[in-house]
Amino acid sequence: MSRRKAADLIASLHESQAAIAQALDQRKMDVFLSVDLSIQQIRMVILVASGQASTGGELARILGITAPTVSTAVDRLVEAGYLARDDSAEDRRIKHLTVTTKGQGIHDQLLGLREKADEFIAELEIDDLEALERGTVALRRAIERHRGIAEGFIEADSRDGGPPASSNHPT
Repeated sequence: MSRRKAADLIASLHESQAAIAQALDQRKMDVFLSVDLSIQQIRMVILVASGQASTGGELARILGITAPTVSTAVDRLVEAGYLARDDSAEDRRIKHLTVTTKGQGIHDQLLGLREKADEFIAELEIDDLEALERGTVALRRAIERHRGIAEGFIEADSRDGGPPASSNHPT
């Protein structure tokens, strides 16, 4: 394949990827704009729904905010039906947080990129689906080869006393 044809195909791919991302982002934006929650409250719902936090203390630590700030926000989320609060069996001072169906819906709609993409992919003709799968597998292999090369440079540098792995070493 000529370099010009490859460059044209890559440009077309970037244009298509941007259009796909914009379409998927618009769906998320519609959800985001339809909820009457602050960014901080949305983050809390997502953290609880994803299992990364189950208490106010965990939310405060992860978000880097004070416990009183978390408590006020959680109170509002419980009142609005996004989270539920239950007493801990071990320590009644601790309140465990769980996501409600309403809160899970927000999580799924905002972070459910794969499901949204699957809706569009399901509409493809079989020939297009096969081509997409071949291209995606080829791209993954190229990324894995590149990752292996980059890791090889980092390992060689560290053995040779070169720059540490965290430096911006040119490849």
